[in-house]
Amino acid sequence: MKMSDCLSSKKHDLLHAANDGIMLLLAESSPLIQTAQRPDAFSGWMPFEGADLENPATAAAFRELLAPAASFRSLLRKNAAEAAGTLLERLCTVLADSLTLLQEDAFDATAAERITEELAEFPLIFAALASAALRPWEEAVRAYWIHLLYRKLEKISGSARRATLKNLLAQTAIVGTPIMTRIFSNQMNRFPWTQKNARRLLAVVFQLLGATLDEKGDLQLEKHFWRQLSPLDPFLRYFSAAVQRAFPAGLQEISPLARQTHQLRYYLDEALVTFIRQSYPLCATDRERLLRYDVECKMQGFSPSTSEPARLHNKIKEGRAVSHGWNYKRVYYFHAEFILNQAGEFLFMDLRHPAENRLEAIINTSSFNYADQNDHLHRLLDYHYDPKGAADSERKDPALRKQALRGCHAPAFDSKKERQNRRRYQRAVKRMTRKLKQLENSRAFLGIR
Repeated sequence: MKMSDCLSSKKHDLLHAANDGIMLLLAESSPLIQTAQRPDAFSGWMPFEGADLENPATAAAFRELLAPAASFRSLLRKNAAEAAGTLLERLCTVLADSLTLLQEDAFDATAAERITEELAEFPLIFAALASAALRPWEEAVRAYWIHLLYRKLEKISGSARRATLKNLLAQTAIVGTPIMTRIFSNQMNRFPWTQKNARRLLAVVFQLLGATLDEKGDLQLEKHFWRQLSPLDPFLRYFSAAVQRAFPAGLQEISPLARQTHQLRYYLDEALVTFIRQSYPLCATDRERLLRYDVECKMQGFSPSTSEPARLHNKIKEGRAVSHGWNYKRVYYFHAEFILNQAGEFLFMDLRHPAENRLEAIINTSSFNYADQNDHLHRLLDYHYDPKGAADSERKDPALRKQALRGCHAPAFDSKKERQNRRRYQRAVKRMTRKLKQLENSRAFLGIR
């Protein structure tokens, strides 16, 4: 007699899922549940590893194990309380619910389907957490994943739920994604916000990026930031706060972490420039693209860029200005920084393709700011990042920039040119805002969405 003759198809599926779930629990939570006080409780409920639940005798024996399920459920609930806020808490809770459901006389097929679906997801999650991509992030993800996961999945079912789960798992290993940013910020709030914990978080980010220092001391990244990382993204503020706490005395410290942290700013510049360019491919210049982004920020209620002095980005080399005209700077929350020359081009270093960098861009490059404003901390983190009298090997800039900067110095501050650039940009924002509003009104009048 087949098991399907004794149980509904959904009860049969739930029995399979509960068996697999208990095996997973025993494999994943030995420090939590296999203590001196608890082995006896589990000896009364030992699932059949690799069991054929289609076999009538095996199925009957498995069902007999439901008899002491009340005590086992109590143990699961206790485990869940001890593992509060983690995946194990959820796994224990769902398993306890499944045992309750299997014991009830009136079997709830709808609830069984939901629990079976959720139990089937745990092997995917634990396998992803054990993968090389997430290994440096594993502790943080295990601790906080559950709070994000079920808020995003609770209203989704079927194949769409499984696809969403896989997408979320993939995003967890990409620096800058919304879910990775939430986990990062949770770690900042979950532990004492000490210098040691801040450095641990930075180290995790560098591991996720596949960061190494080559023989020249240049930072190399195997992986990219999230492709949708924008100048207003919260990750930039959280990461900057971690840098501030990790290096309260500034980046003059001579260490691999300080060198990596300094050079990462140039990779952030490249990622943000790429975002702006890909967002507005039809614009003729980078200046037009940034103007368009600022206008859309204003129209959507977000803060557009603001002006900051650009003296350090107008360097003179061997008596001659490197750029034609006075370059100008636009920043978002002071962190994300864009330098534009008078031709409307972004000046930034692309460390992934060093041979493609122009001398003007290397010398007058944008430089992501870890400080929140132009103050003493800004000078410690974003300007005086090398100790006085540092040897060339101790200086933190990439080799191509150290070489290009020889014979360079910054000119005197030119308030007139700064003011002209600022006013010219502000007028351009106003003109473009009017044009876009007129276009929107015309489309609305014509009924075009």
